[in-house]
Amino acid sequence: MSQPAIATVRVRPSTGLGLPRPDPVKIHTLDLVVPLVWAPIYYFFPPVSQAEHPVKETVLNLISSLADVLEHFPLLAGAIKPDESGNLCIHSDNVGADFVYELRNAKFPGEHVQGIDPRGLDFGLPAPGDPLVAVKFTAVRQSNLIFFVAITDRAPQFTCGTYVLCITTHHVVGDLTSTMDFTYAYARRFANKPYLSTVPKTWSREPLKYFDTASTPVSSLPLMDKVPGITILAPNQPPPPFPLPEPIDLVQIYTTTQKITQIKNAINSSASSPGVSTFQVLTALLWQATVRVAFSHLPEDEPINIGLAVNGRERAPTRAMVQDRFYGNFNPAVCVSLTTGQLVHSDVAFIASAIKRSLKEQLDPQFIVSKVKTLESMDCRRFLPDNRCQFTSWPKDLMLGEDLNFGFNFIDDPSPMKGKRKVVVSAGDDIPFPVGTMQSMMLNEDTYKIIAAVPRGMKDVMLDQVQAWSVERPKVILTPPRNILLPQSQARL
Repeated sequence: MSQPAIATVRVRPSTGLGLPRPDPVKIHTLDLVVPLVWAPIYYFFPPVSQAEHPVKETVLNLISSLADVLEHFPLLAGAIKPDESGNLCIHSDNVGADFVYELRNAKFPGEHVQGIDPRGLDFGLPAPGDPLVAVKFTAVRQSNLIFFVAITDRAPQFTCGTYVLCITTHHVVGDLTSTMDFTYAYARRFANKPYLSTVPKTWSREPLKYFDTASTPVSSLPLMDKVPGITILAPNQPPPPFPLPEPIDLVQIYTTTQKITQIKNAINSSASSPGVSTFQVLTALLWQATVRVAFSHLPEDEPINIGLAVNGRERAPTRAMVQDRFYGNFNPAVCVSLTTGQLVHSDVAFIASAIKRSLKEQLDPQFIVSKVKTLESMDCRRFLPDNRCQFTSWPKDLMLGEDLNFGFNFIDDPSPMKGKRKVVVSAGDDIPFPVGTMQSMMLNEDTYKIIAAVPRGMKDVMLDQVQAWSVERPKVILTPPRNILLPQSQARL
């Protein structure tokens, strides 16, 4: 079998509009409390019409579209380095983005995404002058692409002619909301549609200005003595040794909105626990299962915190933060704390109600302001997260938009999904998350895919814990390879 053909080019912003570059933007404290890793998102397109979207033209269009979008997202074409005062800033100095393209014959190995991420598991901040964005386009010329999810009423058929696109940005640049603003602009530009609606109106990273009101000025709100979910080290206290990576199993769990809604309705029918949401119930189920599998050996009175990632933009008193398309990290993570005994022995209604109370308290705008002010007032090198568990739920409205088709016309367009988005999206299943990490994303309007990190050898125990509310993995129909191999001229690019 021949080796894949692969090449990398540096794509710099277009200059046709002559847009001014913003001044260096100081990195905010909330940009540095996130994991300093690359955050890839993978788009798996069903077999694409080679007549309408030949590989060479597709690559050239992806490159030119990326250049055009970077002109409107100058920070993403920049680099991180100190300013004259020593503050760590993003400088819009046209470093550009790396674009990698690959033609491969080999099938993809099941549910994994190894080899299609242009950055991999690089930890820490990018070096000064290194790009902050990378894109990789992979065209499958031969054999079946075996992947893991049905997103139509029948399983998708991935064969030769499949295109895969990985877009990865460094987490210090922005959170998922910001990344998807860039991705939507890129997808719409590639499809030759208007694409400026998600371009930020400002590059300022001063989130608290959106919470400053005449009735409650930001300056009037106090600092916190204790920030939930974070231990703040004393000035002379050395940080603890960095924990060694623990061998893990990544467990894939599937469930449906119908399953979770049934549990939610049963809980809400009880007068003692009214009004919990689907998200709160799903979080409670996962948190309890993870603790039973990974942490039940701890003393029953030991607190076990879970950190919940949230988009804080919608918590500002007005919608100005949303309307300005604030670009950066604004995750005022909510911390919920229960003891080992409560999590192991309580019913789901008790845990969901505790989650509901913490969300209500910690997403209050005044609470957010005090928390962010406290973090801003301190050296982030003194922050020590103390959440044993972490749950991130990717909102479906960010991941299931029709524009993420990138304008491709697919060979198969079966009813009832004709004209709708059929792209499989993945956050990657090969990342060595710490034990207690959970991620959930909507694969379609009804199906959740959840990834949970548990100690090595505990995968089957975890699957037993979630059996009552999970479903079998959606099946993939494998079909023989089609005779739509790329011409040799296209294979060489």
